[in-house]
Amino acid sequence: MGKWFAITGVGALLLFGVPAGLALAVNAWRNRKNDTPVTALYDPTPSAWDFAFKRSQEAFIRVLLTDGTFVGGWFGRNSFAAGYPDDHELYLEEVYSLDEHGKFGEPTGDGVWISGAEIATLEIIKVDSVGSQEGTKTRTTTPTSGGDRDDE
Repeated sequence: MGKWFAITGVGALLLFGVPAGLALAVNAWRNRKNDTPVTALYDPTPSAWDFAFKRSQEAFIRVLLTDGTFVGGWFGRNSFAAGYPDDHELYLEEVYSLDEHGKFGEPTGDGVWISGAEIATLEIIKVDSVGSQEGTKTRTTTPTSGGDRDDE
């Protein structure tokens, strides 16, 4: 009985212990240059849409609709992006005119609702904010540094 017990123990070690130890060693070797542990690579955010809007930072948004037209505006404190499990929807608190190439013009309205089903692509254009005398944030009139589409 003792002989079979020893053989079974060695068999279990070879079957489970060696592969587990080898996996741990390979994992440690792969991460030797990374400062981030492997567990940080997983993000439980359900979609890229939710990830993009979960920080709710103020920015200009340029949307190319499925019909080929552009819509854009200011995503600020009074804007909203619906996330999981709801359908993707976007409300921009201030609308800007955009030309046929997506270049921002002047403000044209107080707000716009955009259905996620109508969005082909969406660009988030962050701008630097500066404090005003009252301590609130102000912004430039239109996006700068990469916000205009001059490539067309």
